[in-house]
Amino acid sequence: MMFEGLILGLHLLSFHAPAKDFNNVNPGFYIRANNGFTAGAFYNSERHTSVYAGVTHAFGPVDLTFGLITGYRRAKVLPMLAPSYKLNKAVRIVVLPSPEAVAVHLTMEF
Repeated sequence: MMFEGLILGLHLLSFHAPAKDFNNVNPGFYIRANNGFTAGAFYNSERHTSVYAGVTHAFGPVDLTFGLITGYRRAKVLPMLAPSYKLNKAVRIVVLPSPEAVAVHLTMEF
């Protein structure tokens, strides 16, 4: 089947430390293929649209995604490193480090 093993995800919410004036509602979506290719888009913490693509490596419930991301003031394109932990069948917690803050981000997967 063409879509067998494809993961579809929804970006939902974030918590930032330090809190400052970041946007914590981050709707968006992503896909991850069997080979680890990952791509998505969401409304980011700076209130802009981010688009990203990269590769995800799975280590049990822990994933490590690295690639490139757009939509931030610091640069048009930035490197992205996003470790995550799958809490259950549908909920994943992602850690998004940056020089300004660390975001703990909630996603749902199908």
